[in-house]
Amino acid sequence: MSVLLTQPNAHYVRRNLLLNVVHGAELYHYDTEGAARPVTILRWLFHGVRDAKLPYIIPIGGSSPLGTVGFVNAGFELKTQIADGAMPEPDLIFVPMGSMGTAVGLTLGVKAAGLKTRVVPVRVVPPKIGSRQKFVQLFRKTEKLLCSTDLSFPRADIADGDFTIEDAFFGGEYARFTQEGMAAVELARKTDGLHLEGTYSGKAMAAMIDHMKKGGSKDSVILFWNTHNTQDFSETIKDVDYHQLPRAFHRYFDEPVQELDRS
Repeated sequence: MSVLLTQPNAHYVRRNLLLNVVHGAELYHYDTEGAARPVTILRWLFHGVRDAKLPYIIPIGGSSPLGTVGFVNAGFELKTQIADGAMPEPDLIFVPMGSMGTAVGLTLGVKAAGLKTRVVPVRVVPPKIGSRQKFVQLFRKTEKLLCSTDLSFPRADIADGDFTIEDAFFGGEYARFTQEGMAAVELARKTDGLHLEGTYSGKAMAAMIDHMKKGGSKDSVILFWNTHNTQDFSETIKDVDYHQLPRAFHRYFDEPVQELDRS
């Protein structure tokens, strides 16, 4: 039986694994989240005892309240660009929503900056990772962190009507490329030379295109927020052999990838 590499574009998974080799990271592979959790806790405690300091745990996607602050700042940067005349104030911002840090940070940022803009998070993960309830929780925890750190930070709360999660473009499984998403990737490449990928940004673009086709863009200013990092690391990893990785990771280089990720 063939196992598909349903990851955020095989090229980038492989690149990131090789970058871990370059930087000397310790990698461990587990087949399920349930299998990983208890062993991870034991390794965390082991390193804490060995080094007399517990390692810092980065949550999925880095989407802790602290990790979300960067995109709160991006909301203020957007306000500056609008004030400088670089662009009109958007009515909507379409952005992919994985572990929610980007979408939550932008939502809090535009509200705190006093913009009328509404963020449209396009869900690309299972509901257990990205949901309305977790979105609101992360928003309020991030806002509490900022207000406790800086008393001058504008107070902001979130209501049901402040954001709408777009659920129709997920594809049923994390990192499963979709026809709509890949069509959007190709359209962006041909028309604007814009580089997207099939797991996050392509699905967000597909949602925006669908919104526009249904007439939702009439008399509106819509901003697409491209989260795809196209930085080229080919020189950094060109001499790295994937066989330097633990054997469990070799399958990401040896096994076939999903049909829509064969470019």
